[in-house]
Amino acid sequence: MKSCLLFLFLGMLLAVTALGFAGYGAYWVLEKQEVGDDAQAAAYSALNNELGRVPRHGTLLLVDFSHPSQSRRFRMIDLGSKKIHFDSRVAHGLNSGGVFARDFSNIVNSYQSSLGLFEVGERYEGKHGWSLRLDGLDELKNSKARERAIIIHKGDYVDYGAMLENWNEGFRLGRSLGCFVLTPERYSELESKMVRPAYLYAYR
Repeated sequence: MKSCLLFLFLGMLLAVTALGFAGYGAYWVLEKQEVGDDAQAAAYSALNNELGRVPRHGTLLLVDFSHPSQSRRFRMIDLGSKKIHFDSRVAHGLNSGGVFARDFSNIVNSYQSSLGLFEVGERYEGKHGWSLRLDGLDELKNSKARERAIIIHKGDYVDYGAMLENWNEGFRLGRSLGCFVLTPERYSELESKMVRPAYLYAYR
């Protein structure tokens, strides 16, 4: 009985602490944030503008940076069936912000995330294990993605452990050097379900 009460107390304390972070603390504790309709509409518009049409098959990876890092702001969509494979958390760049990604760049060594439409390139094995290269399709926003080594990879700093470790910074996730980072489990699921051609669209 005592252990149950202790667990309940700790849970309440954690919730109250989270609510104490003005604005963004309550934001992710009280609401289930996922990819917004505006982000999805912008992604389809970008595909149409770049390719002249929305592909009838393939994969769309959508990142909605208007939401905090603790939210499930990454979505994997089958372009043929329009099926949503999953929503997941994803890290943003070190210099893009804390809980929210607010600053974006196409500059080498900026360590910021980039916005816009990318094409998913080849799979390769690097320092993060198996990863996916990205080619930016927007001259102003992300054309230097390959030069900057902006990729999709897995990491151990996008889970609940990372959120608790960063409790004093609004329970944010860990941050990358500009890459799109998923948990190992979600990255494996992405690779197993991805159908090419594949595109990633980052929205803010």
